[in-house]
Amino acid sequence: MERLRNTLSGLVSKARVNLAGRHIALFVFLWSFIFGILVSSFIYIVPIYSLVLIVIGFVGCVVYLFIKTRVSILFLLISLTIFGFGVGAMRYAVKDFH
Repeated sequence: MERLRNTLSGLVSKARVNLAGRHIALFVFLWSFIFGILVSSFIYIVPIYSLVLIVIGFVGCVVYLFIKTRVSILFLLISLTIFGFGVGAMRYAVKDFH
């Protein structure tokens, strides 16, 4: 019985860490998106640079999904930051275009 309780408590603690990691990833993406819009409103960023940042961030996220065991969560957060900044800058470029 004690062994089952230890196993279940370990699973619950891992689930909490996983859920907290997802929230942190969401906040990192949202804040980098907002920061991308903010920087783009003051400095003109060519849309092709935004597209390059989006591709680099997306590739980093895909690499993290396939190689989770050999790459830390920091790699995912940096990839999400680059991706979010690129999407924010692209969003502002599209808004300026119309």
